[in-house]
Amino acid sequence: MGARCGDDSGCVERGEAAAHDSTRLGLLLLGLGWCCTLVAGSTLLSESLPLADRPNGQGAADLAMGVAGASGGILAGVVVGFGSYALLTLCAAVIVVPVMAFAIRTSNAARAVGQAN
Repeated sequence: MGARCGDDSGCVERGEAAAHDSTRLGLLLLGLGWCCTLVAGSTLLSESLPLADRPNGQGAADLAMGVAGASGGILAGVVVGFGSYALLTLCAAVIVVPVMAFAIRTSNAARAVGQAN
């Protein structure tokens, strides 16, 4: 199955296998999360539209998601090509952290309004 090493000087097979296992697990969880949020978001979108507008609304949302994904992939490749994965992660954090803070703040404000009523 794995490579055999004549001596221990360059063989890190077990360490690499563990790293690949954690990568596989991370990708599996990422895929599951993506699928769950995609289904939930599509459901919320379609339920919020009148029946006659649902196909067009869902199609526009799918198109926007595809364009955003392709654009993000191209931009990520450029960032990693000129920088590193660490730089890509930093750029993602700069975008994600304020959005998450806004979402949490909005959620807390809505909860406070709901408790006041």
